[in-house]
Amino acid sequence: MSDAVVAERLGLDVRTARAHIAKLAELLGSESRAQLGYLIGRSGILDDREQ
Repeated sequence: MSDAVVAERLGLDVRTARAHIAKLAELLGSESRAQLGYLIGRSGILDDREQ
């Protein structure tokens, strides 16, 4: 998804969403958006989320 779509789905400003995405990429050591998605899935971050 684009930053704009992510921001809209989360109810955030695009700049805020980009900042969160960048922080996650740094935290998980991601070098690309695709790798970030993989690393997020593998990290367990999503395991405790409410549905």
